[in-house]
Amino acid sequence: MAQNDMQTLSLGQASPTLRESLAAYHELTKPGITLMVVITAAAGFYLALPRNAFVYLNVATAARFIATILGTALVSAGSCAFNHVMERRYDE
Repeated sequence: MAQNDMQTLSLGQASPTLRESLAAYHELTKPGITLMVVITAAAGFYLALPRNAFVYLNVATAARFIATILGTALVSAGSCAFNHVMERRYDE
């Protein structure tokens, strides 16, 4: 949202639509940075697998991979949002 939109919202004259709210959350999580972190975690997970892991690929390994990727994405997005809050004075 632009600065003028924030001033309008703070005065209570208009409320954001669902699309505007989702766009703000999307921007808040810095998806480019989060994607790079997730790709790095996926590469690390792959490199840590034993040599013959694909021969014996099972549900437990797939569940661990999904949990690792999902957890990494959530932590990265949360860290980016926290960074926005902590540096709001400097990001204007």
